[in-house]
Amino acid sequence: MTQCWEPGVYYGVGTVVEFEGRHFEVIQAHTSQSDWPPSAVPALFRVHQGHHHGHQGQPQQQYGQPQQQYGQQQQYGQPQQQYGQPPQQQQQQQGLSGAAFAMWETDARNRTNHYFNALNSGQPVPPVAWVLATGNSIPANAIEGGREADGQPLFIARVWHENGIHVGKVARSWASGAHISFGGREVSDLRTYEILVGNPGAVRWHATSGQVSPQAIPRLVEGGYENSNPMFIAQASHNGGVHVGKAPVGHNCCYIAFGGKEIGIGNYSVLVLN
Repeated sequence: MTQCWEPGVYYGVGTVVEFEGRHFEVIQAHTSQSDWPPSAVPALFRVHQGHHHGHQGQPQQQYGQPQQQYGQQQQYGQPQQQYGQPPQQQQQQQGLSGAAFAMWETDARNRTNHYFNALNSGQPVPPVAWVLATGNSIPANAIEGGREADGQPLFIARVWHENGIHVGKVARSWASGAHISFGGREVSDLRTYEILVGNPGAVRWHATSGQVSPQAIPRLVEGGYENSNPMFIAQASHNGGVHVGKAPVGHNCCYIAFGGKEIGIGNYSVLVLN
């Protein structure tokens, strides 16, 4: 049987739940709460049309229930650019197969459409969400994650790379797109990526060190994954700036991209819901 939806549970993307006799698929990872049922929040769920022969995706972790709902007062239009398939050269640069990238991009575009449609029609939306972007077309409600040494704001990005979703950074002046760290180096010019948007008052930075622990730090905002292991959104000081990076479970540090390298930093902060 498909699991019944319930509040206070962390649901990952692709999980299928039953609510009021209907099946819904999670399109944005989140911790459920009583006033965000599947039938009321199209930014988080879509009606699932498939067949259900057993359990369709376990909730990944119960991180605690957000304590309030954050409404949006400003209207935000859809990003104006078209999200076409990137050129083959960029796919090779990112180390992707075209099919894997296309699947990620399609899912990201669907999440983006659901989010903006719900936001602009006055329907409930989650406190934060990932939406698709290209180049330096950063939405007005993007959440700032750090600053360069010269004071330039850095925003929280993530992108599919080498069969995982990795968290990195992007700035309004970077026309070529996002930067992430991977395999000991800084990977740049990732033109198509997702960016974290929402209410900045709904989240805060929690100082930590060593391995990140979802059990010890409740309400972590998940950023991505590698080899089925979750990564969380990190922030660390380096060389006069504060840089956005990733905190993978099982590692003793976070990783940021800087100066062409992947740099591990043991003392850092992670993004959590208030």
